[in-house]
Amino acid sequence: MDEDNSSPFRRMSSRTRKVAPRMVAALANSDNRAQAALARLEALENDNAGMETIEINEDDDTSLDDEDQVYMHKRQSKGTKRKTRQAKALENARKAPRTFAELLHEVFRLMSTLFGSVLAIFTWFSNVYSQSE
Repeated sequence: MDEDNSSPFRRMSSRTRKVAPRMVAALANSDNRAQAALARLEALENDNAGMETIEINEDDDTSLDDEDQVYMHKRQSKGTKRKTRQAKALENARKAPRTFAELLHEVFRLMSTLFGSVLAIFTWFSNVYSQSE
């Protein structure tokens, strides 16, 4: 991209490229550029460190060869995932202490849901029983 092998019909941007002074100094020679590229590659490989190769060792007479491998993905801890402000606020609201009235309201809501389910099951059984007679 540093070379100017463009045609005369190519549009050029009038936007100036702003680069931090330390970055200009760091990328001045090819050795530093290669080192930065390797650092980026290593960081990318570390991001995918959750992938792990596990060999299958079965004693059964199956068609699997010893060379067959399975890739398993480790679950990352939930703490590493970034959260939006709204998600943080909702989580904090759930953790906040509730009043007795709020707890009582939730208990009655759950009881009414349970009662409705039991009533529906009872009605269904009574209909099935009455049809069988």
